Amino acid sequence: MSVSIPLFNELTNYSQDIELDSVQYKIEILWNHRSKTWYLSLLNESNEPIIVGIPAVLNYDILYQFRANINVPKGSMFFVDFTEKEREITRDNFGKTVSLVYIGDTES
Repeated sequence: MSVSIPLFNELTNYSQDIELDSVQYKIEILWNHRSKTWYLSLLNESNEPIIVGIPAVLNYDILYQFRANINVPKGSMFFVDFTEKEREITRDNFGKTVSLVYIGDTES
């Protein structure tokens, strides 16, 4: 199952609960003004970190490098620009033209 995860550029630091493959997680999103980069962390339902501080880049499976960790969802997660006009993720396009999508393991 594909899941579109809402993103908000009005907030520079926030978290939200999500369900991926019938498992509850929390995603934390942080904007770093100095590096001009959004970062994503993934926590389990007990708020224990699974993945911390992954920079948001377009069209790269951000879960791929963590496949060996049994706590990481088995699907793929991408920041995508469905307009195909953006080359990088900025403070302004995050959540507007740039979306976060999870594709469940059975679809990848």
